[in-house]
Amino acid sequence: MSKVKLFYDVNFQTLIKQASASSKAANFLIALPGDAESLTSYGSLDEVAEKYDESTATYKLAAEFFNTLAKDSVYDEPLAVGIYVDQDQPDPMGVVNDAPVVNSITTTDTTATVDLSAATVPNVNGLVHMLTNYFKAGWRFVTAPEATTEQLEATMDFLYENQDGILLTQVSTTDDADALKQYATKFVDENKMLPVIVLADKEDQPNIGGAAAEATGTVPLNWRHIGNLPDITPNDWTMPEVQQFDNDNAIPVVNKAGDFMFLHGRALDGHYIDNVFGIQYVYDFMQSGLQKWLDLPAQRFFKFNDAGLSLLKAQAQSLLDQLGTMGFFAEGDDGKPLASVTVPTRAQVSTASIEARRTRMQVNVTLANLIDTIDGQINFTI
Repeated sequence: MSKVKLFYDVNFQTLIKQASASSKAANFLIALPGDAESLTSYGSLDEVAEKYDESTATYKLAAEFFNTLAKDSVYDEPLAVGIYVDQDQPDPMGVVNDAPVVNSITTTDTTATVDLSAATVPNVNGLVHMLTNYFKAGWRFVTAPEATTEQLEATMDFLYENQDGILLTQVSTTDDADALKQYATKFVDENKMLPVIVLADKEDQPNIGGAAAEATGTVPLNWRHIGNLPDITPNDWTMPEVQQFDNDNAIPVVNKAGDFMFLHGRALDGHYIDNVFGIQYVYDFMQSGLQKWLDLPAQRFFKFNDAGLSLLKAQAQSLLDQLGTMGFFAEGDDGKPLASVTVPTRAQVSTASIEARRTRMQVNVTLANLIDTIDGQINFTI
């Protein structure tokens, strides 16, 4: 599986440190098989209805998405439908070696015969091919209601490799949840998270549409507190089934004091979804924010001196301050977000780096910890 190459002047490496103990781009992408790759944004349910019948999964997901946004008085968030060709295709990021591939060498006492063939680009399935081509088209959440198990697994591989984008999928049985959890055990890199969210519903309710709307309209968000989605009700799961979903990190809707809420807020690999999303959001916000700043006319002749490096540091800190205001970061004893940036002075940069016109920065942030469970005690006096 290839990592997508971006032609940015700003390149961040993500390092995860585990704590001890319309005109707008569409955030939600529905991926469907079709005749040719495309990506179309829809700003309202009426626009979706012009293309997709009300009986289709696409319409139902879109209806739940837009109705949930309307419940929260959000009317400017579009969704996108991406079409993928349902067959294997050459990986858009595949690299062909200039040198031919040596298949075999046959030797005798006096001669040697070499069997050569040209290198080939590896194939990927059509869903991954489409996601690669539209990788930075704005979507943060993708669901593929008609994808096969193999296509979903390949999508997991792709998103895990790139650490950008989150797959939303839905299971109807504990066996299906078990199978996904088992597949997730292959992802063991401590510096990566598996960006996959599994919802559980056996009545084919469009929970994914509502969840995507809540996650689009409210940033940041604890998924454990998603609930009361329009026309979504709990299934009649048994207690052992609910416990099994919990063990598998799959999320059913349950009754919490009369409110129909998500059971928990964990992704398939057990990481909290707000952390999975937060790391991706902060990464994108910093990278795109700095790139847009570098693209401004004022930076057309950006000198490699202490004044220029100070401007770079100030801009990066400004972006961190914005993220802190949004609530992504924990606060220190002084009440300020735990987010800082370090940029070396020109004297601290090697001559080779200066000649190559490259500098480095280090950004340190601490994501906010949330309260999920409250264990209390009530003392009665009689």
